[in-house]
Amino acid sequence: TVFADGSDRRYDAASRNKLYVRIEARAFYALYGDFDTGFDQTQLARYQHTVTGVKAEGERGGVHAAAFAAKVASRHRRDEIQGSGLSGPYRLASRAIIANSEVVSIERRDRFRSELVIDQRSLTRFIDYDIDLLSGTIRFSEPILSRDADLNPQFIVIDYEVDELSGGKVNAGLRADVTTAGGNLRIGATAISDQGDGPRSELVAADARARIGTTTEVRAEVAASRSAGSTATAWQAEAEHHDGSVDVLAYARSQDADLGLGQQNGAERGRRKLGVDGRIGLTEALSGEDGILTEDFTTVTFGASYRAGLWSATARAEYRAADSADRRGFTFGVIRQLGEGSVIGTGFTYTHASADGGAETTVFDGAISAAHRPADGEFAFLAKLEYRMDEVINAVADDLAPTGRTALTVTGDALSRRLIGSLSTNWTPAGRDDGQRVQRSEFGLFLAVRHNFDTYQGFALEGTTLLGGIDVRIGLGDRFEFGGTATIRANLTDHIRSFAFGPQIGFVPTRDMLLTLGYNFRGFRDRDFSAARNTDEGVFASMKLKLDTNSLDFLGLGR
Repeated sequence: TVFADGSDRRYDAASRNKLYVRIEARAFYALYGDFDTGFDQTQLARYQHTVTGVKAEGERGGVHAAAFAAKVASRHRRDEIQGSGLSGPYRLASRAIIANSEVVSIERRDRFRSELVIDQRSLTRFIDYDIDLLSGTIRFSEPILSRDADLNPQFIVIDYEVDELSGGKVNAGLRADVTTAGGNLRIGATAISDQGDGPRSELVAADARARIGTTTEVRAEVAASRSAGSTATAWQAEAEHHDGSVDVLAYARSQDADLGLGQQNGAERGRRKLGVDGRIGLTEALSGEDGILTEDFTTVTFGASYRAGLWSATARAEYRAADSADRRGFTFGVIRQLGEGSVIGTGFTYTHASADGGAETTVFDGAISAAHRPADGEFAFLAKLEYRMDEVINAVADDLAPTGRTALTVTGDALSRRLIGSLSTNWTPAGRDDGQRVQRSEFGLFLAVRHNFDTYQGFALEGTTLLGGIDVRIGLGDRFEFGGTATIRANLTDHIRSFAFGPQIGFVPTRDMLLTLGYNFRGFRDRDFSAARNTDEGVFASMKLKLDTNSLDFLGLGR
């Protein structure tokens, strides 16, 4: 982006806690730290959840076993949204999304068999999509069509964690399977205990897979789950045969609506299916309709881009007229290069939706940014002025479907407007070491102001907040640096002040890479400025990296 330096802030530590331990042998490992439960070998007992706890997995001969236990303070959510022909925004089921926990993909499903995923495309944040944590919505870099050219439905699938549990609950699971020496028969069983924001749920399942010769395979699964005194069951069986030009798949499946732990395909809940797919040269399919319910709608999208000399611009307009609501949106951005290391740009997104019942939502987010970062200069700055507006009319307790969601969670009419300005400067004095020019120390100043123009049912709720920060880093030789950071936040309306300060140490493992570890003795959390500064209390870590073809030679990855 223009405001930042192109870096991507991530949480790559192996453990959310302060301890990480891993013991590993040739066919066994055990760990304490962050892990994915990884129970994805079957459909009915699928359970993938990123947690912090204990996990062990081992294999001996044909016996394989895996188990985990974790005290989970977050709740897994899985949203499946069929494309509407627009780039967004699409509403998520919860606002309490844990940053960087989402896994987003586009699934293309068979129009006759909704449980069959034809292909899946994983997406990358900031490149393919972006999430608005304030309003709990997701927007994509291009429109997501409702169906492909063959009329197969396209779904947006978002797996993420939400911070809705207090104290945490202990969840655990066990998976074991036995495979014969030739690999022709595998029998497995799974047991999982899970509790989130509702009552505890238990799931048990068994599965079998048998290969008959080299052309035929038979698969079967059975599962049962129990929650709040209610039991749900499911079963499925498939027989698949491939012999030259003849392909045959026979299947039968049944699933109660309440089965599982919230990770099953949403289109399969509460359904029973029987069918046969046969292919001999041309494809003939015998099966029931997938039963996906859609409304009548018309979507129009227009996009354009411009590039000439030092200018580049892009724009996209979208309109969707549907039975339940009408939406229109516009996205625009332009950048002007001012010279080596200097650039200025502006952009905004606008979305308006109105429903037949009278509810309306409007979201506008615009910014002007400038950056000056010469390659060999001692002084650099980044500046940004941002304005955001959220408005709802006739809202009912955040239930604005189908008009979409904003950052407001109210009943009635409300308007929120925020103006945020920030300036970040860095001075890196140059020196000499053995006749070579070096820049080992850095001094930074961060200034920001935020003003709210909120109104609710005619009442003004205005306020102004100031934020300032200082960073000092002193180089100690070629590899290490030591310094500290301090930040103060002051609310001019209620006269409340917050502080964050502490030391930090940096290490340069290779050229163009800096690893930093610090500790804030005091801290605070701010949704607008946390991405720009490490203000949370406790330990923090960061990495700065400039990549070229030789950056990773120290790992043996060079040519």
